[in-house]
Amino acid sequence: MPKPATSPFSEILKGNVKNELQELDAPVHRWWRFVLAYPPHLVSQYLEEFGCEGPKCVVFDPFSGTGTTLVEAKRRGCHAVGMEALDFCHLASTVKTTWDTPIATLETAAEELLEKIASDFARYGFFSAGGSLFETHRNAARPVACALALPAAQEKLLGKGYISPRPLQKLLVIQQHVLALPPGPVADFFRFALGSAAIPSSNVGFGPEIYRKKAKADEDVWACFTDQVEMMLTDLRDVQTRPYGPSRVHHCDSRDLTSLGKLKIDAVITSPPYPNEKNYGRITRIENLITNCIQDGADLKRLKKRLLRSNSQNMYQGDEDDLFVTKFASVQKVADEIEQRRLDLGKTSGWERMYAKVTRHYFGGMYRHLLTLKPLLNRGARCAYVVGDQMSFLMVHIRTGELLAELADEIGFKVEKIDLWRERWATASKVTIREEVVVLQNR
Repeated sequence: MPKPATSPFSEILKGNVKNELQELDAPVHRWWRFVLAYPPHLVSQYLEEFGCEGPKCVVFDPFSGTGTTLVEAKRRGCHAVGMEALDFCHLASTVKTTWDTPIATLETAAEELLEKIASDFARYGFFSAGGSLFETHRNAARPVACALALPAAQEKLLGKGYISPRPLQKLLVIQQHVLALPPGPVADFFRFALGSAAIPSSNVGFGPEIYRKKAKADEDVWACFTDQVEMMLTDLRDVQTRPYGPSRVHHCDSRDLTSLGKLKIDAVITSPPYPNEKNYGRITRIENLITNCIQDGADLKRLKKRLLRSNSQNMYQGDEDDLFVTKFASVQKVADEIEQRRLDLGKTSGWERMYAKVTRHYFGGMYRHLLTLKPLLNRGARCAYVVGDQMSFLMVHIRTGELLAELADEIGFKVEKIDLWRERWATASKVTIREEVVVLQNR
């Protein structure tokens, strides 16, 4: 395969731009993001470059995550179609692109829901000193003890100390009322708001890995939740004043696109997981638990088995994605180098033994994805895959963009270019590594 042209995206974004929301990006996107999400302005650039405008243009994101591509495509009036395997991320992408629920309906539901929650907060003595939005529901003179707790199976999955007991009880009071709502867009709206309020109510941070901070005895969970609801309502009032495109998010594994039926796609803008030790099931664990997306270990396993194999904690007996890349010497070379480095360093842990295997399965899974995607693309359709070089597996350099381009070329895509999006400093390896956008065209 001839080496694709490389163009500096830094000319557009003026250098090493961080994954930060710009002022004009914030509405809807700010409802929930995690540290690994790419910025909306990156998506906007490629929608512009690909000429995506209007409802006849179908924009697909097979790894929709927090819904960044879908929101931007919907804003431009495009037909936005997403796919997401992680339960809470699917809920997030769906709610963030559901703009047609009447504001009056949501406001009425909010008043009734918050009245019930406020009553319970007062009964349990949960309101902070100094008043609240619900002055008529001040703490009871003799608050009753709150016996709410996570079921044992869920508590086992929650990291120790990730949420202090009192904030957790407050979240569970809200959860009790939110989960009692009739199924539908209104219930999803408040369930998503609950999940979004869980992290600021917890003891965790991201850097980018999830970690436990110093435990706090209490948190104003009422404010976390009500502020989230008001912010979402404010943004919905705004987007409903402008034209927007239709949308749908499928809850599926992106290695199998049969659920899309006969859909014909004009553009793909996405960022799949990178081959490293980022465990997406762990990063979103709190949100999945507090919204009852995951109820036990079997649920968690079900969720993880639908994910692209990208880390050592997400491998299962019977996986066969590696068979799709046996013919690619470049992939085999990288995997063999990782295994040899492991042997040279005397690394014997179960996770480290998986690194070479994960690498093969990752690129095999991406090959499967691209193979099933190609027949759904209109002729000339263009795709942008945001990926990053990695050195997580024993410091062996994985040139993700170059390898992905090679797979795509063999399948029959035209590799237009590989844009350098940004360069970032890898703390562990003490080197600068590239994050790129692989741009493909369906021949």
